[in-house]
Amino acid sequence: MSESRIRFRHLQAFLEVARQGSVARAADFLHVSAPAVTKTLRELEDALGVAVVERDGRGIRVTRLGEIFLGHAGSAITALKRGVDSVRQDGAVNRHPIRIGALPTVSAKVMP
Repeated sequence: MSESRIRFRHLQAFLEVARQGSVARAADFLHVSAPAVTKTLRELEDALGVAVVERDGRGIRVTRLGEIFLGHAGSAITALKRGVDSVRQDGAVNRHPIRIGALPTVSAKVMP
């Protein structure tokens, strides 16, 4: 990866692969292709400089360093989701409808 930035999609893919134990099942859950998940995991590993998953006979497993990162990745995703929810709730509370009154003769020409 040319940039070493870890993006939301990297964390999301890593968490889902760890949860599912399979790239294919994680891809189905995330509604992307298995090669896309594999590429995303490779980008994450490049950014971290360590392997976070390895293939075993039955699928994929999280490495020891991946387990360490897994807790932090989960916390980051949870914090981001809480932040988005807070902003959306606050935005909904502070939103006030605008009401415009107009006579039918005027509204036919001026109002959409």
